[in-house]
Amino acid sequence: MTLNNARAGATNTGGRREQNQDGGANRSSYAYDTAKPGAGQVVYTSRGQVGGQVVGDTLHKRVQGSEHQLKRPPAWCVDVAILAEAGRLGASKVKILDTETETTYQAAIGDFFRQGVEIDRGFGLQRALPLAYFETYKRGQLRPTQLTLF
Repeated sequence: MTLNNARAGATNTGGRREQNQDGGANRSSYAYDTAKPGAGQVVYTSRGQVGGQVVGDTLHKRVQGSEHQLKRPPAWCVDVAILAEAGRLGASKVKILDTETETTYQAAIGDFFRQGVEIDRGFGLQRALPLAYFETYKRGQLRPTQLTLF
C-alpha cells in the first residue's frame, strides 16, 4: 500500500493501517485523537500515520504527556515529515496539547530545527525540542499579548 493510498482513508482508530474489502486503505488507529475532523489539513508521519493537522499558520497535535513526552532530555518530539509538510502548508508554529494536564505547548517550527536535536528512537526520524523553548499555558489561562499604545 502506498502512502497516498493510506492517506485517502485515514482516520484515528488505534495504531496500524488496515485494508478495507476492496484492498484500499481503511483506518489508522490511535488510543487518542490527534486531530479534530474537518478543522484543517491532516498531516502524516513518515510511517503514514496521522500526526496532527494544520489550521491556519499552526500545526496542532493532541498527545498524552505521560506516554508521549520525551523524558531524557525533557522535550516534545515531532516527526520530521510532519514538520516539513506543515511548513509546506504554511504553518510557522506548533501547538501541542497535553490532554492529561490540559497544558498547551507552543513553539515556532523553525525552533525545532535551530534549537532541537534529531533523534530516532524507533518511531522514525524526529526533531526533539527541549521544554525550555516552549511557551506554555493551561486551559482557561489568559495568554500574554502585546498591548497597543493607542
